[in-house]
Amino acid sequence: MYLEKELKYLISAKDYKILRTYLKNNHIKEESIEQINYYIDSYNNIMNKSKMSSRIRKIGDGKFEFTIKRKLKYEGSNIHIKEEYNKKITYEEMMEIKASRDIFNIPAIKKFINENINNFNINECVMVIGELKTVRELYKFDEFDTIIIDKSTYLDNVDYEIEVEADELCKDKFDNFLHELEITPFDDSLSKTDRFLTHLKMKK
Repeated sequence: MYLEKELKYLISAKDYKILRTYLKNNHIKEESIEQINYYIDSYNNIMNKSKMSSRIRKIGDGKFEFTIKRKLKYEGSNIHIKEEYNKKITYEEMMEIKASRDIFNIPAIKKFINENINNFNINECVMVIGELKTVRELYKFDEFDTIIIDKSTYLDNVDYEIEVEADELCKDKFDNFLHELEITPFDDSLSKTDRFLTHLKMKK
C-alpha cells in the first residue's frame, strides 16, 4: 500500500500553455509519456459512492498496472490524500479485465484484493466503463522536486491539470509560484476519476 498525498490544480488551456512554456525554458524535462486510464465501476458507480476508485493504466508499450484507490481526506484545498494499491498485470490479464462484466471475481484480482485491502465491501458487478487518455510531462523543480502537467482527453472533453507531491507547507509556496506566473487555477480540483464520472453522467 502506498499513501498518495499530492496537490492537484485544474487550469485553463491558456494557463497550461503559459506554465508549459515556462517549464520548458527554465527546467529539465524528466519524462514525457502517454497514458491510458481504463476506469472501473458499476452501473450505479458503487466504487465512487464508497469513496474508492479503480483503473487499469497503460503506460507506453505493453506496460499495465491495476490500481485501487481509497479516498482518505482533504488536508486543505487542493491536497488529495489516498491509499493506493497497485498490481502489475500482463497484456493478457488486461484484456481479461476489459472483457469481464465482474472483474473482482477474476481469480488473480480477487486474490490481490483479499491479500492487500481490508474492509473491501463492493458487492455489485464492476467492469471497465470508459477510458481517459493523458499526455504527461514531468519537470525537475528543486523546490517542489517534480512538477507534473497533464493534458487529458475523454468523452469529447479536454482538460489540463498540475500535480505535485506535496504537503500543506508546499502548497503555500506553490500557490505563490503560480501567482507569479499569473496563473489562476479553477476552484474545482476533482481527480481524473471524478471528472470522468461527472462527464459520463452528463452523457447518460
